[in-house]
Amino acid sequence: MASAALRVSGLLLLPPGSLLAGTEPPGKQPLVNLDATETAAPGKFHFRLGAGAAYRPLEGVEFSTGSRSGQERLAFPSTALRGMRSAAGSASGFADRIYNDGYVRRDGGTGNDGTTWYWGYENAAQLQSDSSGNRILKYQGAGDSITRQSGSRRDLDPGVWEEDGDGAVPAIQLDLSWDIQPKLTVGGSMQYSYLGFDGARSLSNFSASQIRSSQATGIEDTYVLGDIIAPSAPYQGSLKGPGPLIPNTPASRSVRPGPELASSRTTFFNRIEESLDIHLHTLNFGPTAATRMGCLELAAGTGLALNIVDWDASHTETLYVRRDGRDAEVYRQWRDYSSGTDVLPGVYVQMAATLPVTRGVSLSAFGNYTWSRSLEAQVGPSRFHLDPSGWMAGGMIGCTF
Repeated sequence: MASAALRVSGLLLLPPGSLLAGTEPPGKQPLVNLDATETAAPGKFHFRLGAGAAYRPLEGVEFSTGSRSGQERLAFPSTALRGMRSAAGSASGFADRIYNDGYVRRDGGTGNDGTTWYWGYENAAQLQSDSSGNRILKYQGAGDSITRQSGSRRDLDPGVWEEDGDGAVPAIQLDLSWDIQPKLTVGGSMQYSYLGFDGARSLSNFSASQIRSSQATGIEDTYVLGDIIAPSAPYQGSLKGPGPLIPNTPASRSVRPGPELASSRTTFFNRIEESLDIHLHTLNFGPTAATRMGCLELAAGTGLALNIVDWDASHTETLYVRRDGRDAEVYRQWRDYSSGTDVLPGVYVQMAATLPVTRGVSLSAFGNYTWSRSLEAQVGPSRFHLDPSGWMAGGMIGCTF
């Protein structure tokens, strides 16, 4: 009997051309060719939005510190110490002289002949002879006090400090591409990244001090008696006289240093506090070209880079004074603050590699380098310089629409 199917030893034989011939076993499906699926026809547009993070080392921040303290006129105290005048008066000219061991005053005729009988002395040791054999009379007394002054000054260049803005930055990228060949794409890209950092410095570059001291002195005045015979000690002459006449002006005076009477120390010093806060927004946009190598897409781009710098800078300088070890007081203070928003144009180049993970979702790695104008700004006597040029590298996760 003719049959479309024959059973031989329990096997079902199907004739060629049967509808069941070549049918896949239940549960098996044909594999999807991802490469073929992703390779679009020429003329198709793609829109991709990606977000991720990158590392950007910014090494071009330089702060040149200035100072005002060195130009300030300092008021060192001039009346902290009072000089003491000698009771013996000047070594020249007529005067009423008081000594520790006697006196030589003026009488009514001193102005005419320079002599006086208004004098006295206390002990015989004051009567001596000089090397020429002349009889002399010596007096001991207190001389004028001596005021000594010394000081020092340190006015250094505050110098330059640098602040590195290295750190992770968030990044967002928008790509619009057009397939012009099965594996060649052109389009445009726009990327935004943000880097914020701040720096601060505290230093002192100026100091000045003055030490003033008052020192006592002792004097020895010598009077030449000549032929005059001095009365025995102790002797006290009077204004009315009469008595032996001696010169009112000493023939010589010697001065010897004595003990310190008082001292005063005044010190000035400064403190500079400054800070710099920078917010750097970078926007890169320009044309791109990409090619596919299997599942991997390699892209290159270049274009305009805009670095938008929002900055705040402050400079505070305080000049202090300390007198005789007491607590320091504010002598003068300067406060300066500056801020601004500057746009620094430049150019960039970028390379990227993108790998699809699932349909519409991809991972990418990129690296770029930016050449940009630099920023110069001033706050008080200080200046800072910012050069945002440099490289950045990172990764993103993106969605294609």
